[in-house]
Amino acid sequence: MIVLDTHTWVWLNDDTTRLSAEAGNAIQQERTLGVSPISMWEIAMLWQYERLELALPLEAWLEKACAQPKIRLLPITTAIAARLAQLEMHGDPADRIIVATALVHQCKLVTRDENITEGKLVGTIWYPPPPPDEVDLTSGGA
Repeated sequence: MIVLDTHTWVWLNDDTTRLSAEAGNAIQQERTLGVSPISMWEIAMLWQYERLELALPLEAWLEKACAQPKIRLLPITTAIAARLAQLEMHGDPADRIIVATALVHQCKLVTRDENITEGKLVGTIWYPPPPPDEVDLTSGGA
């Protein structure tokens, strides 16, 4: 299993061209793709504030994305909550929960979020880095 960051999950469902070759290959090869429920909250907030357009209405998009055969929602457990308290990283609560989820499940995280990749707290999959002029959905959201 690998864990998907929020933006990775969105792009997997709506625009796979935004995934790096390494991310796309890893997603294709894995049998299980873990997703934290906090990603659904992040997507809903971004959609509500018109920072994210989805291919379907919000609830339909979430239902379809969660129903994909390889997707497994990984609940926020006591172990994940306890791991959050040990993380030395930036304060974005969604990022912290997603990183803690990957660590507790001993999985790599598919993310292009440089706040996470540069922190090196969890193994990540995403190469090459995004171009500097690309609109960034990883800052302050997905």
